[in-house]
Amino acid sequence: MNEDMDIVIKEIYQFFQIIDFKKVAVNDRENFEHQGEYYKLTKSGENYYLEYALTLDDAELNQYEDIEAYSGGLYSPEELKEIIKNDIIKFNVST
Repeated sequence: MNEDMDIVIKEIYQFFQIIDFKKVAVNDRENFEHQGEYYKLTKSGENYYLEYALTLDDAELNQYEDIEAYSGGLYSPEELKEIIKNDIIKFNVST
């Protein structure tokens, strides 16, 4: 894992592994596979995006759908981490 990685992304990626998502590299980027779907958290400016691809082919083609967007300007990093973790659990329990 890159030492310069954003603290929110780093902790969420650790959380994916704690809840038994399988870490995989897709196009040299970390993804987390669960039940055949591929998840990642990205950042653009202050905003974070929880994304998923329905298949490995979609992930390889960078065809991700946003699950949720988060404003880094509205929440502290600690608050963001908890909100994103709760959404990951909520999204995967409801599917």
